[in-house]
Amino acid sequence: MCSGQRTYGSRAQATDFEHPAKPSGSRLGKPRTRIQSRNREAIGDADASFAALSRDHECRAERKCPDDQHTAAQASVKILHFADLHIGVENYGKINAETGLNTRLEDFVKSFDRLIEDAIQESVDLVIFAGDAFKINEPSNTHQRLFAERILKLARHEIPVFLLIGNHDQTNRYGESHALDIYATLDIPGVWVSGRPQIQTLPTRSGPLQIVSLPHISKSALMTVDDYARKTFTEVDRSLVQQVEEILDYFKNQLNPEIPAILAAHVGVEQARIGSEHSMSIGYGFTIPLGLLTRSEYKYVALGHIHKHQILSQDPPVIYPGSVDRVDFGEEKEEKGYMLVEILPEKTNYRFVALPSRRFITLEKNLLESETPTEDLLKGIEKAQVQDAIVRVIYTIQTHRADEVKSRLLKQALEPAFHASIRPILEDQDERIRMPDLAETEPLHPLKTLELYLQRREDLSGLQEALLERAQGLWQELEKREG
Repeated sequence: MCSGQRTYGSRAQATDFEHPAKPSGSRLGKPRTRIQSRNREAIGDADASFAALSRDHECRAERKCPDDQHTAAQASVKILHFADLHIGVENYGKINAETGLNTRLEDFVKSFDRLIEDAIQESVDLVIFAGDAFKINEPSNTHQRLFAERILKLARHEIPVFLLIGNHDQTNRYGESHALDIYATLDIPGVWVSGRPQIQTLPTRSGPLQIVSLPHISKSALMTVDDYARKTFTEVDRSLVQQVEEILDYFKNQLNPEIPAILAAHVGVEQARIGSEHSMSIGYGFTIPLGLLTRSEYKYVALGHIHKHQILSQDPPVIYPGSVDRVDFGEEKEEKGYMLVEILPEKTNYRFVALPSRRFITLEKNLLESETPTEDLLKGIEKAQVQDAIVRVIYTIQTHRADEVKSRLLKQALEPAFHASIRPILEDQDERIRMPDLAETEPLHPLKTLELYLQRREDLSGLQEALLERAQGLWQELEKREG
């Protein structure tokens, strides 16, 4: 290899955030822990994929990178940005007898496969994943294998990958590894992982890039127990936002102005429209103002955490790509996909690329005035074209007329659907009774469940705010004890 040249996959140079006044009780700034014994067991049959990924880099012929990692990119840099993969979502699915996998899990993997193929076809210089690889922070052996196999495919096509840690990838228990820690532990060339605020300079075939990372930040990462034990919920939020601003200010002074910089963050932004990710949230969350992210030092801000694709700013581009597939009916109308980004010396081009996702269909009918309720529902089902879709039929009818709806005929009409549920709302003059839908299996966050309950209790309207504030305090205390 010629002097001054680097092989593909040279390790990124990293600058970590070390707050000069940070108390020793804080987790921020402490060395990353290695895989714990319990996590080693969780790796299980994913070992073969990880080993193949490592061997593949060892056997690869040398590939030349820019002469100097600290000079500006000589050409445009093409990036694929995606987030919120959530391998492990299985609601509305069933076991595929041929593969042994849940059919909804297969949906998400198919979307992931399409994304990987697009990255290869587009010859991107880098893939940025902005967090939440799995539904839970202790993924099964199978889920880890499915993820590792696809990272391996990118590596074999010499496409570097940057993996940011999301709230679903990490645990609140201090000292335990996050779900992607194995990649950092193996120190695999061409695969970078960030589980803490830092700057990493990554080599690509089109020149180096600086990535400033803000993985999901818990209050225990930035504050000691004593810091937040005496604060209200609002004061904790304000303190966390202030410290995020300090982190970004610190990194601004560390960036090399000759190398393009990107901010990758798994955060909620105040101006963003949220969806089902709220009900899926793990741990304590807070939002940051958009103004903290629209900084001139960045060519692009790659966000994760919110499942709805949205462009929050154009200068610089601050973008949520959204999740790669629909999680539940809260995302029924949303397109799913990823961002293709081109970093040029004077500007940044970007476009959203939609992925084929399984359809969700809600069919709502008010049958209070209908003389032929069953026929009206059947016509609606036929018009909706429910083939291979996840469908819910919700109809309102008087209690004494409930038997007029022939459920057997409705179920027959819904047989072509991937999954279907029927939910009657029985209404009397004095009250409305909502029948439970046992097919709705996705759990809500406890605080969200309480909020919805209180919204339906008109007799408690005067106490709603106080009860929610008290519940938030109790939840905060519980997190403090567990953290």
